[in-house]
Amino acid sequence: MNILKNKIAIIFDIGMKQGVTANRAAVLMSGLAAKFPDIIGEDHKTNDGITVNGFTQLPVSILNKPESTTYHEILEKIETLECISFIFLKRAQGLRSYKEYSNSINSDRFTDLDIDTLLIYGSNKSVNKVTGNFQAMR
Repeated sequence: MNILKNKIAIIFDIGMKQGVTANRAAVLMSGLAAKFPDIIGEDHKTNDGITVNGFTQLPVSILNKPESTTYHEILEKIETLECISFIFLKRAQGLRSYKEYSNSINSDRFTDLDIDTLLIYGSNKSVNKVTGNFQAMR
């Protein structure tokens, strides 16, 4: 997989507050970087020897989910397009530990999960096919 031909899209509910969206984007990007470390570019050195750490080499689109579409519908679409997804559940904000979060997921069916943010990673063409009509977050 040529990662430089890929794209990342993070999809939020319309009207979600700025701090909440920033937190969710950071959490989901950390999961993506852990699973696909090659998306992170090399570190850089200044001419006086200071290291500037690398970050994602790929474009990241921050988008609003249309109100007429559910996250589960988006996830169904991307199953056929060889994209990878990461989800953030609304409940995570109120839980005290990752273990508690994990246990809460184990007790639900996937279709019952309270998704409020979705990250899609895949080819430019595939990601655009799913998100082409979504508006950029402002």
